[in-house]
Amino acid sequence: MKSFAAALATSCAVFLLSCGQQVTTEVQEEPAVAQEAATPAPRIIVIDRNVILRLSSAGQAMMGSVGTLSEQADNEFQSQAEQLQQEAQALQQQLAVVAPDARQQRQEEFFTKQQDLQDRVQQRQQRIQGGLAIAGQQLDQALQPILQDIMRERNANMVLDRSAVIFSAIDIDVTATAIERLDEALPTLTVRLADPPAAQ
Repeated sequence: MKSFAAALATSCAVFLLSCGQQVTTEVQEEPAVAQEAATPAPRIIVIDRNVILRLSSAGQAMMGSVGTLSEQADNEFQSQAEQLQQEAQALQQQLAVVAPDARQQRQEEFFTKQQDLQDRVQQRQQRIQGGLAIAGQQLDQALQPILQDIMRERNANMVLDRSAVIFSAIDIDVTATAIERLDEALPTLTVRLADPPAAQ
């Protein structure tokens, strides 16, 4: 049975803060004053979410929790799968000597046990994924105000993930700063079995 270790695959988040500015222009020989909304120039900082998940204390704790839950599932279901395999071997020997109606009943009972195990394995996988999704949301909630503070400090109005940046002539990566502050705000994060969050 393969491991249940789940890769945290959250989408690259882009945090945008509205920076609406207006420029007032006086029109010659007209009594009215026209105002136009000017689009602010993008001032960007960059983070690497994969690095944050891999190196932050909370991200490492999340992955450790997932590994523990996966190992527990492996141990639990592996023994049940081995027991089911033994039943299958015994059933093959019994089917050769039982009546047809009894043979069909025993086959159906075995298939029911087999399907039940598969269902429980799938449900456990889903609950691990659900707990991982909830923990990911908690990490995002802790990270967002940190990024907003860094944006104000850097006079930025946009945060991009490193994967969205093809080329940059200046160093605008604030991943290290974000990790340092996230470690202070959220030193650990535990993944617990949970139903997957309902789709929004």
